[in-house]
Amino acid sequence: AGTYYIDDGDITITKDENGQTVKQGNKEAENIGADEEIIITTHKEATTTLESDLEGPAAEDTGFGPVVEENYQQEDAEESEDDDQKKSTEESEDDDQKNAEESENDEAQKDADQPENTDRQENAGQQPQPQQAAPADAAPAAPAPANGFCKNIITVINNAATALKLTLKDVKIDVSDTGKNTGYPWTSDEGKAALSVQGNGNVEIELDGNNELKSGPHRAGLEKNTSTSTGTLTLKDDNNEAGSLTATGGDWGAGIGNGGYYGNSDNRSGENITITGGTVNATSNDGAGIGGGLLGSGENIAITGGTVNATGTDGGAGIGGGENGNGEDITINGGKVNASGAYGGAGIGGGVNGIGSKVTVSGAAHVTATATASRDPDWPHTDTGATIGIGSTRTPDGESVDGKEIQADISHLTTGYIHHIIYNPDLDLDGKPDGILKEWWEFALPKPIPDGESL
Repeated sequence: AGTYYIDDGDITITKDENGQTVKQGNKEAENIGADEEIIITTHKEATTTLESDLEGPAAEDTGFGPVVEENYQQEDAEESEDDDQKKSTEESEDDDQKNAEESENDEAQKDADQPENTDRQENAGQQPQPQQAAPADAAPAAPAPANGFCKNIITVINNAATALKLTLKDVKIDVSDTGKNTGYPWTSDEGKAALSVQGNGNVEIELDGNNELKSGPHRAGLEKNTSTSTGTLTLKDDNNEAGSLTATGGDWGAGIGNGGYYGNSDNRSGENITITGGTVNATSNDGAGIGGGLLGSGENIAITGGTVNATGTDGGAGIGGGENGNGEDITINGGKVNASGAYGGAGIGGGVNGIGSKVTVSGAAHVTATATASRDPDWPHTDTGATIGIGSTRTPDGESVDGKEIQADISHLTTGYIHHIIYNPDLDLDGKPDGILKEWWEFALPKPIPDGESL
C-alpha cells in the first residue's frame, strides 16, 4: 500500500477506468496501482482522544442497556483539550531549548532558524502551503499546530467500477475556521470540507487509530453530497488495529453526509452511507449527525457493526434528516447505536418539520434513540420529535406539535433492543435535561407457537 502524510499538503485521490492517481500539494499526480490501497497518516505522534473529549452523546453499558447523555456539554471538553494542548506545547518548548543548549552551534543555528519561525507564527491562521522536499537527513516537515490538527484536506473521487480503498490512520484535520459565517446561511460563505467523497463509484475507508475531521460552514465533517457522489461510502474497521472517527460538521452541515449548502437544491441530501465497524462519533451543526444538513434529507443509511454515536443539533435528527429534511430507508442490524435528535428533530427519522419512514432494526443491534423539544429563548419554540419517526411539525396556524412515532420493523430482531427516551426540554442548574418525560423498550417479538405445541 502507498503511504501519504496529510501534514505535507492537500491530498486528492482519483480513480477511474484508466487507473488511480494521488496528487499532493503542488506535486504532479502520481500513478499507482488501480487496486492499490492508500494509507493516509501523519508525521506527528498520535494524540489520544479521551472519551471526555468526544463530541456527541457518551454511552456506557449497564446491565440493561446504554445510558445516553443527551445534553452533553462540548465546552468543558474543549477547555480540557486546550489545557492539554498548552501543557504539550510548553513541554515541547522545554525539550527544544534543552537540545539547543547541548548543540555546539547553538547561537548560529538559532539565528538561522529565527526567520522561518517568525514567518510560521505570522501565518498560523492560514492554510499551510505545500511543503518543499526535505533534505534526506532532516525530519519531515509537518505544518500542524500543537494540538495535532492540520489544515490540509482530503478529496476522494472514484468513477471506477471497483471500490476505491483508503485507510485513515491518526489523521486530524480542522478547517472549521474556513469560509465565513454571517449568522445566516444564505449570506455565509462556504468553507472547506476536511474530507469529501465524490464520484459514482464506491469508497471504503478503513479506520485505524484516532481520526478527527472538522469542517467549515456549509460542509459536513465527512462530506458526501448526492450532487457529487452517487456511490456508497463504507466506514469499517476490519483489521486488528482499533479505529475511530470523530466527524463534526460546520455550520448547517451534517457530521457525516450532506453539507447543507443553502443555495443548491441538488446538494442537500446525504445518502448511501454504511458503517460496519469501528467507533464513529458524528455531530452536526444545524443538521443530522449522519444524513442531511440544513434542508437536507438522509436516505439509505445502514449500520451493521461498531459503536455509533450520532448527534443532531438545532432541529436535526440523530440519523436521518437535517432541519426540514426527511429520513428514510435507515437500517440497523448490528452494533451499538446512540442516535440523538435535538430541538424537535427525531432520534432516527426526520428533522424538525421532516418525515421519517422505513426504519428497520434487526439482529443483535442495540439501539438507543432519544429526542427532546426546544425551550431555548434564542430558538423558535418546538415540541418534541419522535424517538423514531417524524420530527416536530407545525399546524397551519403555526402551532408546534410533537412528532409522531412510527413503528420500526423489528420482525428480525433477535438479541437486540430499541431503547426509546424522550427528555424534558427544561434544563436543570447544570444545563442538562431535567429528567426523562417518557421511556420505553422494544425487544424481539415472541415467536408464534405452532399448532398442537405448547410452551
